[in-house]
Amino acid sequence: MLFVRVNEYTIRCTIEENELDQMGYNIDELYKNQDTASNFMKNVMEKGKEAGFQIAGSFQAVQAAVMPDRKLILNFVDVNPDVQIDLTITNFLTAHEAVEIVGKNRLEDILKLTGQEKAYAFQKCMVDYQNTINQDSVKRSENLEENQFERNVTAHEEEVIGAGNEVSRQAEGEKGILKNARYVIRFQNFGDLSKFTKELSFQTNISLYKEKSAYYLIADLEGLDEKAQNNLIFHAKEYAADYQKNTSFESFLQEHGKLLLNKTKLDVLQQL
Repeated sequence: MLFVRVNEYTIRCTIEENELDQMGYNIDELYKNQDTASNFMKNVMEKGKEAGFQIAGSFQAVQAAVMPDRKLILNFVDVNPDVQIDLTITNFLTAHEAVEIVGKNRLEDILKLTGQEKAYAFQKCMVDYQNTINQDSVKRSENLEENQFERNVTAHEEEVIGAGNEVSRQAEGEKGILKNARYVIRFQNFGDLSKFTKELSFQTNISLYKEKSAYYLIADLEGLDEKAQNNLIFHAKEYAADYQKNTSFESFLQEHGKLLLNKTKLDVLQQL
């Protein structure tokens, strides 16, 4: 069991599968049995304390991922209080603008939805909002009505696509093979992007764009299994500013972004 401090607010614990066996735990059982998982986490925290890391009581979130080689990775994450305050204030300042841009009726409609339908509608709403605030103030005003018109025109098409994706997910669920799984991942700088790609344990086709000062990696996971998706999400939470699945933001990047790599194997970027 190896403990490493990733940064001021994150401690990572790496546990080999044979270590889990020696401790009397099974990875699959940890996901299914809450009591077993709770007991396991107490043991990990005790081991962390023995290694000089005070984890118990001081960390507010735990990110877990199982690597393809069955290695278990745990990230114990604390929240920077300054970041919390800044985020809260920023949310207050932008809330009114967000309602104006997105539309009160649209937000109220999303509240009435449930499950995948709500998640999809919210994701699309946030993409539209982000696209709008990335524009300068003059162009933003000009495009508000146009954006609303586009949303109305494409609403039915999105519902059809969303339903089709759900059927595909159900058909492939037992196999664990991903279908229609494309991710757009945003990075503040190339350094974070490089660290992220080097952590990924699978290979796939990617495209890379630069828009303003940010880098956007588009990863196509179709045909891979859910472990690849978990691996991508786990490291995206650590290195990326944010990420979206099956988003129309690709169209925005194709129109406004600078294409750096087009449908290239991931290992090409890993070597940069």
